[in-house]
Amino acid sequence: MTALRSDTAPKSPSTFPDTGLGKGWEAPALTMITLLLVSFGLVNLYSASAFLARQQGLPDTYFVLRQAMGAAVGLVALAACSRIPHGWWRHAAWSMVLVAITLLVLVILPWTTGIAPEINGARRWLDLGVSFQPSEIAKLALVVWTAHLAVKKRNQFRSFSTGMLPFLIVWAVLLVPILLQPDLSTALVLGAAGVLILFAAGGRVGHFVFLGLLTSPVLLAMLGSGFRRDRLLAFQDVDAFATGAGYQVHQSLISLGSGGITGVGFGEGRQKFGFLPEPHNDFIFSMIGEEWGLIGVTFLVSLYM
Repeated sequence: MTALRSDTAPKSPSTFPDTGLGKGWEAPALTMITLLLVSFGLVNLYSASAFLARQQGLPDTYFVLRQAMGAAVGLVALAACSRIPHGWWRHAAWSMVLVAITLLVLVILPWTTGIAPEINGARRWLDLGVSFQPSEIAKLALVVWTAHLAVKKRNQFRSFSTGMLPFLIVWAVLLVPILLQPDLSTALVLGAAGVLILFAAGGRVGHFVFLGLLTSPVLLAMLGSGFRRDRLLAFQDVDAFATGAGYQVHQSLISLGSGGITGVGFGEGRQKFGFLPEPHNDFIFSMIGEEWGLIGVTFLVSLYM
């Protein structure tokens, strides 16, 4: 009888000590890069948010301490999830999708404004004692569920009705409430993640081409109206919209350009003093460019790559 090979998958159920990030250099490298990004982010968040916090009558460490608490919770969750057997995720896939759909619908219902208020023209946050975005839960649910179903249907991908269609139905149920918030960018990220997983699992290229042709008119219509159209036009000609839809982009380019090669120095950026909106949030990359220069942003992008 031929001896069992040591590199074959085990037939017995997975146990906690035998699963997780695995062995080799990849897991420690990813962990160290993650910790470095978190640390670098917190340092720059303090620089970008201290003035804003004082303007609001808060301690200058308010935003960075709040973010640090979230990072600590996230790192604990990372450590816990890395030890969960993959079989558990498979069994939890549908439950995660149902929870995500419930929370997403709860955000957009007209009578839930008390726990899902409108902020900057959109309803994306849910306050149940702790504020969070259900779309973030939807990201994890979509990835886990798509991977789970892709394994089950890997022999049915040649058929559109049994291979691609079930994915499209569940993706749509998740994405439509996000679009109604409205949050087009998050919906696009979730859709791209699902398509990427399905493609890696062996989905037919022809089906993806058909999906692209099917969704292109809707996407173009959404991008060609309202504030999205104004932002696209502003991106093409920032100076022409410098005081309107392109104000943030214009100010962010000033911030990046001011940094030059080496930056103006940590804490010495000037755009955060009321010129650049959301310097501690959406546009913190511009603040990093101003204070750390081309060297700093190249270092940051290299870590992500």
